[in-house]
Amino acid sequence: MLATTLLIAYWMIPKTLEHALVSPTEEFLKFVLIFINGLILPASLSRANKVIQLFFLGNFAGMMAIVGMLYQEAPQRLCNYYLLDDQAFTGTGLVTWSIILPLLWCWRYFVAVRDGDAAPFFTQD
Repeated sequence: MLATTLLIAYWMIPKTLEHALVSPTEEFLKFVLIFINGLILPASLSRANKVIQLFFLGNFAGMMAIVGMLYQEAPQRLCNYYLLDDQAFTGTGLVTWSIILPLLWCWRYFVAVRDGDAAPFFTQD
């Protein structure tokens, strides 16, 4: 989960996005790393405690929301290769996903608790 957070944080930096557009090697590396990370992430999520998952999800969603608001509110282009409208659209998408991902995690967790596949956070003795 730490690798996922660091990898996505790296690819949210406007300068790295520009390098990926200019350098075919870096663009290929970006897709390979994200693909490998996508293969590893489900195994790490299944092994992690729910509190640890929530910690990483909260940090990741907060980071996406902050970067998304930065992309939306910046008066100038942050990436030379993207138009200002594309930057605002990307910011809206990041903020939207920062809301959707925690909701999906909560829905999945509460369905698992309802079905008896997971224990609730707080149990009564």
